Amino acid sequence: MSAWAICVMVLAVMLAGHQVSAAESVWRVADRIDVDKVPSAFPVGFSLLTRGGRQYVAYYDAEHRMTVGARALGERQWQLVKLDSKIGWDSHNGITMTTDANGDLHLSGNMHCVPLIYFRTQTPGDITTFKRLPMTGKDEKRCTYPHFLNDAAGRLIFHYRDGGSGNGRFKKPQTRAYEELIEAVKKHACGRFSVGYGEELHRALAALDMVK
Repeated sequence: MSAWAICVMVLAVMLAGHQVSAAESVWRVADRIDVDKVPSAFPVGFSLLTRGGRQYVAYYDAEHRMTVGARALGERQWQLVKLDSKIGWDSHNGITMTTDANGDLHLSGNMHCVPLIYFRTQTPGDITTFKRLPMTGKDEKRCTYPHFLNDAAGRLIFHYRDGGSGNGRFKKPQTRAYEELIEAVKKHACGRFSVGYGEELHRALAALDMVK
């Protein structure tokens, strides 16, 4: 890759600020920590996560390989692990990452109408134990736009688009397995369901609070 297509990924940390007035604060970057070289020829979303005194970052390196970094807060050195996934040049293929109640890391990304790409650690917080896994094994052939979120009860939910615009699936973990949530969402959304970014999706997401 030519030099112009590479930039250095820098994590701005420890934001410091002072109060200017009751309604306004001024913030500055107190420190910056280099992570790695990443491609700059196309925009694509990365993921940054801070949990329990540790910080995790997921991104594509200069060779377009999916990479996860971890460090203890207060340390400047990152532990880096390469995962078995490589991006082309598609800005749809952002990465999302979260933790569950057990402390395991969940990661998904590099998808644009392709089979599900999903990794989970086998040891809580240990990025060297990431393993690629299916979820239900159903409706996972044409995935795009993955997101992790939590419902009102704190349960972890994985949302993505299955297929093209106008249809999708929601799934949530129960213990260590995923079960489908889509039928409950459809029911409480009064039969109106869409994976677009419009009013129907907002109603479907709001309806998750009512799912028992």
